[in-house]
Amino acid sequence: MVVTNLINIPAMRQRELIDGIIVTDKDGNPLGKSRKAAAKAISQVFVSRISFLGPSMVFIPTIMQTLEKWPFFKRGLAFSIFIQAVLSGVLLIVTVPTACSLFPQQCSLRFDQLEGSLQEEIRNNS
Repeated sequence: MVVTNLINIPAMRQRELIDGIIVTDKDGNPLGKSRKAAAKAISQVFVSRISFLGPSMVFIPTIMQTLEKWPFFKRGLAFSIFIQAVLSGVLLIVTVPTACSLFPQQCSLRFDQLEGSLQEEIRNNS
């Protein structure tokens, strides 16, 4: 799962990694494009994805192992699938909002973290 996200997210966002994303000032005025800002944003997406998918990968197998020892649970595969679906839904209801709140929708970078060319462009336009 981690490897899949590690490949999928940059592949789907490769245009932003190549061209950069628009950087704005605190008032929302566009200043230019930054590949460093894109890399930071994509890494935050990766961490968020892992944080909401990870608990399902850990808790569901653990809970299912415990439940499978109980006699009433041995009713069949359909019951097992139903329980796993319910557990997945409950975990996602909790973990998705939590993962989405890990990082702000618009993050900030210090001026000295931007590319030199973008710093120069901002200085010239100010």
